[in-house]
Amino acid sequence: MDPYSTHLEAIVTHSLEAEGDMLELGCGYYSTPQLLAVAKYKGVSLDVVSGDPVWSKRFNDVRVIQNWGAWKPSKKYGFCLLDNEQLTRHRIELVPMLLTFCSIVLMHDVDKVAFRDHDVRRPDKVYKDHIPHTGVWYA
Repeated sequence: MDPYSTHLEAIVTHSLEAEGDMLELGCGYYSTPQLLAVAKYKGVSLDVVSGDPVWSKRFNDVRVIQNWGAWKPSKKYGFCLLDNEQLTRHRIELVPMLLTFCSIVLMHDVDKVAFRDHDVRRPDKVYKDHIPHTGVWYA
């Protein structure tokens, strides 16, 4: 399996179960089309935020930001995919803040981070059938 697609099962499962609008941090050829399809099916919005202006031009309506450390969501969401351009060890630091805005936070590449090195609780569920693993937190 392509390592860039190992989070698709978790994306579909949890984006369908979540109530409310959805948020994607980062964008990609696997996740963004899937989330757009789920959002359309459910009749909710998908807000996409990226720190990479070149990559974000491949998709419509992507908000580009400069600093992930200073960024916060502007509203509450039912689902958030955290798969942005940051190194995984920095990306994981966004999880506690995201859980105050999002009912479900899903992060790709959780096997690449040692939770003992971060002040972040372990995911409530980890998809381990494919590498890299995907973690899910519930608020």
